[in-house]
Amino acid sequence: MAPLNEVKLRYIWRGLMRFLSQYWHVLPDVSKHEFYDAIVAADIFCSDNEALLNSAFPNPFRANAQAWLKMLVYVCIFAARYSPDDEIAKQFLARVIGTEVD
Repeated sequence: MAPLNEVKLRYIWRGLMRFLSQYWHVLPDVSKHEFYDAIVAADIFCSDNEALLNSAFPNPFRANAQAWLKMLVYVCIFAARYSPDDEIAKQFLARVIGTEVD
């Protein structure tokens, strides 16, 4: 899959900027331009490593899950693994998976 086009990247950047406006203090030494560059770099990484990201999942999930579900799994794992005590990550995980595990 090719990297996202400029319109989609700017859409993501603007949406994240709006979301992070209440939390911008967590990135005090990162300019808005540098943050955009990070989004572009992450997109290129995903494009370059699509097969690797997909191959991490076992079958039949790999073969049957839609791309959005695979992405959601990765996002939740990243949030829980790399930011377990971060308030933004906690809020995100609570909205996506709830606060309790059945």
